Parts: sequence; C-alpha cells; structure tokens
Amino acid sequence: MSGAAIVGAVTAAVAAGASIYSSKKQSKATKRAADQQAKSSAQQLNQQQQEFNRANQNEVDVSSILDSAQEGDSSATMLTGAGGIERDKLSLGGVSSLLGG
Repeated sequence: MSGAAIVGAVTAAVAAGASIYSSKKQSKATKRAADQQAKSSAQQLNQQQQEFNRANQNEVDVSSILDSAQEGDSSATMLTGAGGIERDKLSLGGVSSLLGG
C-alpha cells in the first residue's frame, strides 16, 4: 500500500470516528432536551391540576346547616343546638339499648 492510500485510510477513519462522536453527542443532547420537555410537561400538568382543584373546591354551607338545626329541622344532621335531641330519634331499629330493654 502506498503512503497516500494509508493517509487516505487514516483520514477516513478519523472522519468516521469524528462523525460517530458527533452523532452520539447530538443524540445525548436530543435525549436531554426530550427529558427536560417531559419534566416540564409533568410540572405544568401538576400545576394545572392544582389550579383546577383550587377553583373547584366544594365548600360546606355551614350557616345553612346551623340555621336549619336551630329551626328544629335536624333530621339530616345531628346538629341539635342547645335543646338537644329526643332519645327516641337516636334509635335506629326500635330497640333503645343493647340489652333490649
């Protein structure tokens, strides 16, 4: 093999090596960018879910419950106010104690 052929082969090998190195470097950069984008998307989704939950909170209408309890309409809740509750309204099956008496 002549010197020019050897130099040409070495040059081609170096060029191929540089091309492979550059390709791997670009592949790593692309993977990093994709990972960063996925992380950013996940954070954005989490933030949107939190904002949605904040905007759509169910709030209890405590004043309405207390008003109906004070008016004596406590059938839906056990909020009885100062008057208490009648003993017969506490029994579910008709028997007022564990011993049946």
